[in-house]
Amino acid sequence: MGPGIHDVIVKNCVVNGFYRDFYLTSAHSNTLAGNTANGPSYSNSFYGFVLEASASNTLASNTANAAPYGLSFDFVLDGSASNALRGNTANGGPLYTSTSHGFILSGSEANSLSRNTASGTSTGFALGGSQSNTLSLNTATGNDIGIVLDGSSWNTLAFNDVEGGTVGYVLQGSSSNTVTNNFAAYNSADGFSFAGSAGNNVVGNNAQQNAGVGFRDTTISTGTSNTGSYYWGNYCVGNPTPSVPTGLC
Repeated sequence: MGPGIHDVIVKNCVVNGFYRDFYLTSAHSNTLAGNTANGPSYSNSFYGFVLEASASNTLASNTANAAPYGLSFDFVLDGSASNALRGNTANGGPLYTSTSHGFILSGSEANSLSRNTASGTSTGFALGGSQSNTLSLNTATGNDIGIVLDGSSWNTLAFNDVEGGTVGYVLQGSSSNTVTNNFAAYNSADGFSFAGSAGNNVVGNNAQQNAGVGFRDTTISTGTSNTGSYYWGNYCVGNPTPSVPTGLC
């Protein structure tokens, strides 16, 4: 879609085998709904749905299937604000021949992601240098990292579900976020892992049957148990180590 396009609806389209299947730049107030982006079988890189410097668009019930080889990005928001992504699905490629990422926000703010699903990707949901976004009621299954915030602040993670991957939730170099009522279960390492992150409110989360630590925070500061963040009302069930340090759940 051309630069600056607005007030356009694209529905129920299937695009196969392009480098970028759906691409909006400097676009606003558009709707993409019920579309499918399939990665090429021959390429080393693939972008399914991309919003670049775009605002107030809606992506609903779309599906991106990663390429079987190389590097794939299923959904990308780059320098974009106030968009709504709901009910979309990001599927990863084969484990040994591809690296895929589900939902990526880079330098983006005030976006809402709800009821989306990322399966079999390296990162299910990733925020880098992004602020004031809300991720709620999303599901990540079988990913290396379910949800990661890197250098991101003032975001809200609420009622998300990360299961059957390696690490559930990761915050690194991220501050003043709200992490509330999220679920991490049956991951092969930690449920929640924070490093170099301060001033986050971590409330009412549940780490269950993870093979590592339920809640891990290596930041040293004046928060709960001398970490950088504030923990209360969190639950740890069936993890070999409930929390490091103790007192986070």
